[in-house]
Amino acid sequence: MENPRILIVDDDIDLAKALEVILRSEQYNISIATDKETGMEKLRAEKPDLLILDVMMSTWQDGFDIARALKKEDGLRDMLVLMVTAVNYTSLRCFKWM
Repeated sequence: MENPRILIVDDDIDLAKALEVILRSEQYNISIATDKETGMEKLRAEKPDLLILDVMMSTWQDGFDIARALKKEDGLRDMLVLMVTAVNYTSLRCFKWM
């Protein structure tokens, strides 16, 4: 049986590489994308078992855009998504949607 596949979509390449090292040591197959467009391309092509998704990349809504797009696509709709961010609640309060 093939090891589970994880796609990391994060514009912080240092964090993505650190996660990759940790997860590869546990025998996961890892792929990385550093922007929304590449992330969507890899999601469609690779159909990973888990998506680790940064909430805020080049814009504050990139992660949310990807998560919403997943729900609209057959084959991606039920994907497991772990959303991560280094932004604290105080920083998020400045956005009107909060």
